[in-house]
Amino acid sequence: MTYQTVAHEAGQEARLAERYAPVAPLDLLGLLSTLWRGKLLILFTTICAVLSGGYYAFHMTSPQYQATATLQIEAVATPLRGVTQQWNAPDPDPSSLNTEVTALSSNRILGQVIDRLDLLEDPEFNRYLQTPSPYSVTAIRGRLRHLLAGTTPIPPDQAAIYEKTIQNLRAALTATRPEDTYIFEIRAQSSSDAKAITLANVTAAAYVADQQRLKDAATLTAEYWLATRVQTLEAQLGAQEMAVNDLIATAQIQENAKLDGLSNQILLSEQQLDAAQAALAQLQSASPPQSPRQSAEIAQLRSEIADIGAQRDRLRAQLTAQSAGLGRLHQMQREADATRALYQSFLARLQETRVQRGLEHPNSQVITAATSARYLGPRKLLIIEIAALLGVLLGVSLIILRDALRNGANDPARLHSATGLPVFARTRQTRIRNLRQLRRAMASFAPAMRAIRTELMLAANGHTPAVILCTASHSGEGKTTHAVALAHALAQAGKGVLLLGADLANPGFVKHLRLQPSAGIADVIAGDALLQDALVNDTLLGFDLLLARRGNRSDDPILSDRLDGICGLLRERYDHIIIDAPPVLTDPTAALWAQRADAVIYGVQWAKTPLAMVQAGLDKLHDAGAPVTGLVLTKVSRRALRESQHNAARPWGRPVFG
Repeated sequence: MTYQTVAHEAGQEARLAERYAPVAPLDLLGLLSTLWRGKLLILFTTICAVLSGGYYAFHMTSPQYQATATLQIEAVATPLRGVTQQWNAPDPDPSSLNTEVTALSSNRILGQVIDRLDLLEDPEFNRYLQTPSPYSVTAIRGRLRHLLAGTTPIPPDQAAIYEKTIQNLRAALTATRPEDTYIFEIRAQSSSDAKAITLANVTAAAYVADQQRLKDAATLTAEYWLATRVQTLEAQLGAQEMAVNDLIATAQIQENAKLDGLSNQILLSEQQLDAAQAALAQLQSASPPQSPRQSAEIAQLRSEIADIGAQRDRLRAQLTAQSAGLGRLHQMQREADATRALYQSFLARLQETRVQRGLEHPNSQVITAATSARYLGPRKLLIIEIAALLGVLLGVSLIILRDALRNGANDPARLHSATGLPVFARTRQTRIRNLRQLRRAMASFAPAMRAIRTELMLAANGHTPAVILCTASHSGEGKTTHAVALAHALAQAGKGVLLLGADLANPGFVKHLRLQPSAGIADVIAGDALLQDALVNDTLLGFDLLLARRGNRSDDPILSDRLDGICGLLRERYDHIIIDAPPVLTDPTAALWAQRADAVIYGVQWAKTPLAMVQAGLDKLHDAGAPVTGLVLTKVSRRALRESQHNAARPWGRPVFG
């Protein structure tokens, strides 16, 4: 099996172990502790949210009232409606009733309400009468819209204002129908209770009046149509009767009895013709010679036959003409009768419509007028409660976000868990600009210094280390202040103490004390000055100082053998040597000084120094053979310190974190 195969299998097992690793339980106590530390922020966000919600509820919003008027629809038509049926009542099915509900909010009805109440002059519904603030949401949104579209705002015309007023009024009105009823409820909402009542009643009255107007218009339309039709039928009937009379006068059409007599005459003529033809045939059949008398009779019979035939044909032609004229007369009379019947029917309907016009009533009526308005909002107490809840949630979110983004240690337990080293003490944040501030800081740091001294003695089996080095990851984390405070605390215990300022890149302590030593530690190491010439005795602080001059450079060479000799001399002269070393991650000479120290105190700035950076500095000192003895959490906020003082169950040092 190759090395690559083993490495691949090992990596795969590690990934599987990481995937199926148990989920860490939620640290509720830690979460509550974090929230308790941020209680002031939660209180601040809650107060701000409550004030904002109160300002919005009491100053920015206007009260809203709602009034309700009730209408009833008659779904059954009155008996008079069966005469003309010119306007039908709403059908009782839900679709038709819902259509009427929609008609309540139509532009026709709302336009009547606007005209009757003159809502175009009411700023509540005609928003163009109000001068919007240039910083309002509507104004900003309009400017952004025109900016993105590259257009310029155009003042609305009268039609647009009227349409917008109708939209605003429609938004303020609500028409509903309770299920399985013919009841309509009109709810009007306004900033004034009296206006809400007026809107509801006027809208209901406008709907009823509109229904009556529609019925009256339908009745007038039907009456006009019937009157026009009656006039047309009257003229048509007169023309038809005149045509019948003209036909009778011009064609001399006989009645049916006379036509029957004419038929009898034709029949008699045919009988006479048959008799004459028979007599003629008898005379002609006699054997000749015929006598003159017989010839005269034959001639006479022939003449009679011709006359009878001519009379018969004439009667037949007259009968045919009379029959055709009589049929035409009958058709015209039937048409005239039909026109007369239709004329009489329409005339009767016209009279009934005229009578009904005064008896019509609308199919809807107001059964309950709006007399009072109900307060809708704003619900100020609820707004304030919601604002308070949002403020608490915002504060909690900010605290959790701050804690998640904060990669530094804000708790000794967390710092101890990350590094495995005991946390000796926590010191508050302070500024040292002059000697008076320095003395005040020494007094406030005294409890922490006693804790550090105790921990150092425990680490050294009851003996305080002779050489104590104070360092940190970077400058500005308070290591110099701790070095001075520790030297002052040891000097107060009657020990001979020397503060050695080894931070050549940042000799700020010399400036604050306004000291001007003739030589510095770099001069002594380089052999340019004697040790006794560089020592400074400060009777106010109670310990000696060996500091870096302002002229010393951070890149001055430090020889290891010279450093050992100087440290040996100082050990013989002083009980304790406190070294203010340079930062570990920015100056490599910190490791050289740490190798000559008996104990190393590493400063970590509270809630700022990343734990990865702390671990890098600790590893660097460990690699140099100078492991850190303990940690100090520096520049802790006063609030966090006060909270720790109330928690007696979490003392400093090894019993808890060691």
